[in-house]
Amino acid sequence: FTNSGYVRHQMHIVDVATEKEVATFPMDRSWSGIAWAPNSKRIYVSGGVSGARGDVLVFQNWDNRGWSEARGGLSLLEADKEKTAVAGLAISPDGTILYAVNNSDDHLYIIEVVGKSPGRGLGRVEVGDHPIAAKLSKDGKRLYVANIGSGDVAVVDVADPAKAQVVERFKTDPHPNDLILTTDDRLFVSCGNANTVIAFDLKTKARMETIYTSLSPKAPAGTTPNSLALSP
Repeated sequence: FTNSGYVRHQMHIVDVATEKEVATFPMDRSWSGIAWAPNSKRIYVSGGVSGARGDVLVFQNWDNRGWSEARGGLSLLEADKEKTAVAGLAISPDGTILYAVNNSDDHLYIIEVVGKSPGRGLGRVEVGDHPIAAKLSKDGKRLYVANIGSGDVAVVDVADPAKAQVVERFKTDPHPNDLILTTDDRLFVSCGNANTVIAFDLKTKARMETIYTSLSPKAPAGTTPNSLALSP
């Protein structure tokens, strides 16, 4: 997990079995995005605003020699450095493609991270106003992006990463900031400015229900739901 607040930014790796911290890495800048490669050998962390060590930082553990930071990090090709603040990250099921949303220029960037040309930009897609979080479908063919500014979720067809495009949108309550997918094709979205979590049926494209996170039904905005997780 990362600390990306007012104190020094750091990335911590904890062994959940022993509840002991096994590694800590200081960072100049970081933000909300973090993605663990399927083979558990790499961790990708968003570099925040104009990160000097890379737009996306990479930490790796090869041959069980312990964790280290890869040199250089990853850059968003064609992005204006003055308009770069990487937020949500997602990685393909085979670990070869990284999806990074740039909160400052409204685009999704698609990067090859394993293969013939690691770090190569495969494309970028405008997804909406101030994208903040991204989740990939289990089959790796659809990427769901929460856009804080435009109050919606963009559905991006990434079956062919080089030809990615937005194919659908789900309108949400104000300030969608996190999302999660279920195994039975439901999408949950937390909306920070409305005290709500919205559930969508991805098969029918309908809004199923609105779950209120406030203590009482008529409470004013302020509970600010901003993170989601599901039990197995």
